[in-house]
Amino acid sequence: MKIREGTQRIDNGTKKAIIEFVFDDYIIYVFQGALSQFDIVIKYKKDGMRIRTPKHIHWVVDILMKMQGNEVLTKQYLEAIQNCWNTYVPLTNNNFDTLKVLIEKGENEINIAQYFPLNTFGEYNVEFLYVLMELLAVQEKQIDQMRICLVISSKNCLKQIGTSLRLSLRQVSEEEGGNMARNFNS
Repeated sequence: MKIREGTQRIDNGTKKAIIEFVFDDYIIYVFQGALSQFDIVIKYKKDGMRIRTPKHIHWVVDILMKMQGNEVLTKQYLEAIQNCWNTYVPLTNNNFDTLKVLIEKGENEINIAQYFPLNTFGEYNVEFLYVLMELLAVQEKQIDQMRICLVISSKNCLKQIGTSLRLSLRQVSEEEGGNMARNFNS
C-alpha cells in the first residue's frame, strides 16, 4: 500500500481528499465530513470505475469468502480488528499526518502481514479491508461522541467536538424555535 496526499476531488471539485491509500486495484479516499471539524467521509474506487461509498455488505461478503477459505486465520483477523475497534477514540484531528499515523500504527500493532494468506480468497486484500474498517471505526466513534453530547447536553463535551457543531446546533435550534440553544449555552 502507498499512502499519499489527497488529489481526488468530489462534489463538483469543491472537496479535495485529505489522504489517499493506494492499493494494486483500489484507492481509498478520505474527505472532510460535514458533521464536525473532525468528521471524515470515506470513498473508494476500483481501477476504471466510479468513486463509491463503501457499504458494509461489500466487506462482509468478502470476509465470508475468506472464512470459507481459511476459517481459523479469518477469525484471528476479525478478532484483531475487533480489538482495534474497541480501543478507538474519536479523532482529535483529521489531517494527513494524523490519518497516516493512525493507519500505519494500527497495521504494525496487528502485524497485518500475517493475514496476507487470506488475500487468495474474496475480492479485497486484507490490508484494504483493514484500512477501510479502521477508518469506518474512527468515523463511527466520531458520530457516537456527537450522539452522546446531544443526549447529555454537556458544554464540556461540545468543546471536545468543536465550535462548528455548537454553531450548527444553535442555528438548527433557532430555526426550529426550540429550547435546545438555551440548553447548550447554559
